Amino acid sequence: MKEYRLSQQTAIVGFDTLESNHLTQAKSAVIRGIAAATALEPLIPVIEKGESAVFKDHLAKLTQNVKGLGKKEAKAIEKETAASLKGDGVLEEVPALIACDMNYETAGVKIMEYRSDETEYRRVVESIRAEILEDGKPSAESLCLLWLFRETFLISELFSSTEQVAVKQRIGEASTENECYRMLFEAEFHSVFNSFSSSFLKTKKNLFQNPYLEGVNLLFPFLERRSAIFIDLVVLGSTVKSRREAVLCYLAERGHYAQEVKNGPETLLLIDNSYYRIFPMTKAYYKIPVQGVNLVPAYV
Repeated sequence: MKEYRLSQQTAIVGFDTLESNHLTQAKSAVIRGIAAATALEPLIPVIEKGESAVFKDHLAKLTQNVKGLGKKEAKAIEKETAASLKGDGVLEEVPALIACDMNYETAGVKIMEYRSDETEYRRVVESIRAEILEDGKPSAESLCLLWLFRETFLISELFSSTEQVAVKQRIGEASTENECYRMLFEAEFHSVFNSFSSSFLKTKKNLFQNPYLEGVNLLFPFLERRSAIFIDLVVLGSTVKSRREAVLCYLAERGHYAQEVKNGPETLLLIDNSYYRIFPMTKAYYKIPVQGVNLVPAYV
């Protein structure tokens, strides 16, 4: 099984579910993350040795360059990275899930999105979750990847709100042991506009205060990457189970991988690599009631 570089791991998780033919805010953040990962990877030995004076200069240059990334450079990074992962068979372009929404489908709008290979996606995600949440000292690569995921608005995709408390503690511990980690997690390259355009920071600000050190910024930025989808689907004599089965069939016909997944007492839908809750719903279109189901992103 191929071992992917830091930049490729960032892309495998970050590109998944993002529109492939438009440069959205979410994709711009991921591309900046790929650029940062490319520059950060050679510095991992410096971090491990705790050479803070050397790391400080490189980190300052890294964040400055990433923040100044232009659209032309961003598109070139996306093209090169996507082509490499497609060549390995771990990334593909498929009809976007949002294209199943009634508004898009009836308008005939064609939207494509990236979909990462499920096995590789889960391998990257479960590896960092295990290193950060379980006992033992996390590797430098995992902590670097955690920082990259923070800056690319992926934290909420990987860790529940409860788990994020443990993540915060792990970052604080690493920062007390190694000055390089303290500097790393103080550094930011994400867009301030993206961060503060979301109410997430306003409600979660106090949750991520650093209990160990003064001055270490542990705010986890958040940017909505997925939207709710309304499917105009009527199931006669419908039950919760029959509605889910109808939606699974509907999505499969449109090229999406969909299955039921138990999450405690509830059942979620795992669509491609993302989780959704399903709710029956009636919407009015031109004053005509339309029955269907709403798929709402779930962060578990």
